[in-house]
Amino acid sequence: MTPDMDKQAAPVTGIQRKKVLVCGLRKSGKTSALQVLTHGIAPKDTFYIETTTQIMKENVDTIIPLEVWDCPGSTTVENLGAPLSQFSSILFFIDIQDDYHLPIRRFYDLVVAAYEAGITNLPFEVLVHKAEAHSEDYRVAVLDNFREIQQRIEDELYDYPSQPLHTFYPINYYMTSVYDHTAHEAFSRIVQRITSQVHVAALENLMNVLTPNCSMAKCFLFDVNLRIYVATDASPVDPGSYEACSEYVQTILTFARLYQ
Repeated sequence: MTPDMDKQAAPVTGIQRKKVLVCGLRKSGKTSALQVLTHGIAPKDTFYIETTTQIMKENVDTIIPLEVWDCPGSTTVENLGAPLSQFSSILFFIDIQDDYHLPIRRFYDLVVAAYEAGITNLPFEVLVHKAEAHSEDYRVAVLDNFREIQQRIEDELYDYPSQPLHTFYPINYYMTSVYDHTAHEAFSRIVQRITSQVHVAALENLMNVLTPNCSMAKCFLFDVNLRIYVATDASPVDPGSYEACSEYVQTILTFARLYQ
């Protein structure tokens, strides 16, 4: 699979792209995460990425063609320039190392806007980002913050006047960092959610047959350019197995460039 990524995505005849809206406050790390995921930028180089000041649209080709909208931190539904109904998924980044009351409120406003527009079955993905652990004690604090953010969002949505919105929309929560494989694993799951479930189920069935016949413990189908898995067998995903496979893919790609 070859990625086709342009800063301002131009429409391509015959290709229907699913739009993914990426939001979050300034300095939430969303642009850095996208650069690492889609352009393979080293995490240490993300410090030099400029702050997003306008909506940037990128074409990303994986198992399905995507158009990813990276929005500035000031973006609201009112100044987005497109109805939420155009999007197949909404990703919202929250900096776990910063105060999260305002981003939770901004995310709540997004969900309410979708509900009031009559949009159903719109998946929301909350990426609690910058969750790299520097010590075991800090890791415990990060996990506590992650649980608190999730609980506060659920409480806010539960208190919506008409009906509890926490059950109306499918919301997934991920704890991510560009310094490990969690961002790639989260994006893997997000892409699978917006891919036709008929296709996902068919690939899973094929891999369920392949795994025992080849005496494998676990099977992933990788998009090697993005280093995400677009399908896997039915057994639970062990982060260690995914990390090992992802590192192997990266090693193969690194050596492959030497022989081009």
